Amino acid sequence: MLVIGFGLMLSVALGGRLDSAAAMPLPVGFTTAATGAMLLTRTPLAVFFLFIYTIAGLVLSIREFGWLHFLPAVFVILTLACLPLARRAKA
Repeated sequence: MLVIGFGLMLSVALGGRLDSAAAMPLPVGFTTAATGAMLLTRTPLAVFFLFIYTIAGLVLSIREFGWLHFLPAVFVILTLACLPLARRAKA
């Protein structure tokens, strides 16, 4: 998640002048990188933020792209991964 987040931020930063729709990967990249960094700590708070991030991403991706795009499937898989991560989290 860290590498993907930084890649999204770098692609926007090197893309030149962008409109607001094309600049959307910047906050998504930052949030992805921050959530990935929190997951490295394996705390319950990190898993909670991952769950909130995936639910928000799922709702936004369905609204913007529809169910037939691959992005909602990625967020569904991440949401389902939160339960095993919560069991392994260190308090």
